[in-house]
Amino acid sequence: MAKRTVTRIGDIFCAEIDNEYKCYFQYVGKDSFMLGGALIRMFRKKYPIDANPDMMEVINGEIGFHSITYIQVGTKLGAWYKVGKAPILNQEHLKDLIFGNTSLPFDTDTYQPMNPFEHWRVRTFNTEFKDIGKLPDYLKDCIENDGVHPYSSIIKRMRYGYFLETSFFFAVVKRVPWPDVDSFTVLNLNKAASYTNRCYYQVYGNTAESVIKTEDETHYFHFHGEKAIREVVVKADGSVIHLSVDCPRKDDYELFSGVLGDINWHAYDFLNCDTFEEQWETS
Repeated sequence: MAKRTVTRIGDIFCAEIDNEYKCYFQYVGKDSFMLGGALIRMFRKKYPIDANPDMMEVINGEIGFHSITYIQVGTKLGAWYKVGKAPILNQEHLKDLIFGNTSLPFDTDTYQPMNPFEHWRVRTFNTEFKDIGKLPDYLKDCIENDGVHPYSSIIKRMRYGYFLETSFFFAVVKRVPWPDVDSFTVLNLNKAASYTNRCYYQVYGNTAESVIKTEDETHYFHFHGEKAIREVVVKADGSVIHLSVDCPRKDDYELFSGVLGDINWHAYDFLNCDTFEEQWETS
């Protein structure tokens, strides 16, 4: 029987991302008000797979994000493994972390429809949430998506810099990718409508609607960091238009000039590289 890994505050864990590089995070606190989840501090630096860095070097690196998860589940399923322990730096600042999310689209007591964007549930680490109404602008750049995130979501955020899961949250707080990461997405308003009806999510806003000329066309995007560098437009008649940084305009279409976070993508809208390349190679 495999020995159970004992997890304590201060422990450091390593995740090997796509067998390409390593990233590290530290268990920095337990959140008794979020289902006993573990608060982790992820460090931004990527290390080669065969690297064996000193733990003090790791924890003195740039912080990528803080989030809440269940470490033991990820350890048991091989998403990460414990590599050491170190002091928690700037521990006094943990109380300044802000977590939040929108409410559900209905009142849980009366089950009457409710605008989730008018009822943000916000809290600091290890405290109860408060309904603060609309999210003020000054919190949009610092608030973390509240909840206990599964290990798979944590790994993807370590890879991309943002969560891929569907949420009202990202209609207000933009996803921000790491500057060196490539992201691939697809946009189709007919499909978005079915997502919205089924999941009660506001999937697309005015930015997305301004990109698409008709509901019968599909757009595929390649983002590097925040900016789109390639786009494939499949029109309603089946014809295909290729747009890129070198050729940003064609037949009244323009390469998307916004940033990835301008659109609240549904989880199903994120693609792998091969799927995008298949569309890009379409003549």
